[in-house]
Amino acid sequence: MRRFNLPVVTLVMTLAVVTGIAVAGMLASAVPSQAFSVAGALSRFTTQAVLIVALGAAAGLLAWIVVFVAKRDGWHRMEWLAFLPSNYGGKSPFDISEPTIFR
Repeated sequence: MRRFNLPVVTLVMTLAVVTGIAVAGMLASAVPSQAFSVAGALSRFTTQAVLIVALGAAAGLLAWIVVFVAKRDGWHRMEWLAFLPSNYGGKSPFDISEPTIFR
């Protein structure tokens, strides 16, 4: 059985609360205080949801373009460091044999 991991649970709960607040805010802005039609409110809600996803995709694309143009994705810093034998106690990271204990 896996142990309880507080940081993961905290992150999931935070994301759930933030998402719930965003959806509730979109619903509140889609339904005016006066008489409304369900179709009109649903249309406004859908428009806002699609706009949020489109703006997020545009921001992600812009960030990707900046990283691509700079030719710096961060991998150049990690590609050799991750497989240095000193990071694995002097043996290959792919060696699955039992570790030897020297006394």
